[in-house]
Amino acid sequence: MKYPVLLIQSITAFVLGVACLVLGLGAGFSGSDGLLFLIVCIVLLVVGVLAFAHWLRKVRA
Repeated sequence: MKYPVLLIQSITAFVLGVACLVLGLGAGFSGSDGLLFLIVCIVLLVVGVLAFAHWLRKVRA
């Protein structure tokens, strides 16, 4: 497999983002801390998706 580190990074970021959302939904994302928590979760998800797209481009090249 080519570039396993990129794949592992993308999967890890995405899984952390999903876990973050699940925990946040359980807590209700209340208050200003909840909003910050939600933003961090979304950033993790986006980083995971972008890292996976980068990995796909490198593998196909």
